[in-house]
Amino acid sequence: MPKLTHKQFTSIRNLITDNARIYGDKPQYIYKRRKNEIKFTYNDALDTFNAIGTAFVGLGLSGKTIAVIGETDPYYVMTYYATVAGNGVIVPLDKEISEEEIYNFINLSGAEAVVYTSQFNNVLAPEEDKIPGVKYFIPIDGDGESCESKKVLSMQSLLDFGHASLAAGNTA
Repeated sequence: MPKLTHKQFTSIRNLITDNARIYGDKPQYIYKRRKNEIKFTYNDALDTFNAIGTAFVGLGLSGKTIAVIGETDPYYVMTYYATVAGNGVIVPLDKEISEEEIYNFINLSGAEAVVYTSQFNNVLAPEEDKIPGVKYFIPIDGDGESCESKKVLSMQSLLDFGHASLAAGNTA
């Protein structure tokens, strides 16, 4: 039997960067959204990781506590990685707990942002008074979020902000 070898990674950033270099446009995740199959490549992962991390720095969220909740989604994972790589604290919440428990965990953790999948559109931002420490509500799929709070920043808007910052030379 051949001996398996593996590369040791020194950081999450190193893992994502090296995987993009090695695997490039090969799919890292294949998932469905609104019945459409979407391929999320290793290059997409690196691009998203950099954009989210840079946007978090620009929003003052670097080193802060960020909660994530919802179904498995590449943007959930990249939020997790970008938060940890930016010396932040990630609070993954179980999507099956009650709304009151969600609010309690967010408050107890001191999370300043919450990233969530469509299952939680209309659950978190409309109840912002129950989680007053949250500065940003970031729905991954913002199309279903009906709350018009100034604290809502869609994942697409977050990525656009991160990409614009990177294009302007900010490599934080």
